[in-house]
Amino acid sequence: MKKTICFGILLAVLLSFCGCGSLHQEPAASDDGLYILTTIFPPYDFAREITDGVDNVTVQQLLRPGMESHTYDPTPADLIAVQNCDLFICTGGVSDAWVQTLLEAVPGADQKCIRMIELVDAVEEEHIEGSTHRHEHDHDHEDD
Repeated sequence: MKKTICFGILLAVLLSFCGCGSLHQEPAASDDGLYILTTIFPPYDFAREITDGVDNVTVQQLLRPGMESHTYDPTPADLIAVQNCDLFICTGGVSDAWVQTLLEAVPGADQKCIRMIELVDAVEEEHIEGSTHRHEHDHDHEDD
């Protein structure tokens, strides 16, 4: 009798976990609307604000909060999301190096990708004499 009760409890716990899926539920892409997928929060926030109040637009963020974009490894579900989106927005540049691999894995994805870094003029960092301390000389310092 105890084995049956323990088995029943174990089965109930396992079944409850099977129904959970992931903790981060994403909205389903609508077939009749525009589905915009972004890599991280800034482009997600821009797209969400621009499309606020527009009917049939779904904006989704690929990386969940807390995920590291520099070392992100896309899942098969991510490939499907990129394949199904109408517009894919990423930051571009070295922080999104993994995006190129993802785009190469999804046929035609590069044609619907906007790299935000390509839409602005990059500003180079200005180096001002004396703004940083550089200690470049060959001798030892002695503490008296």
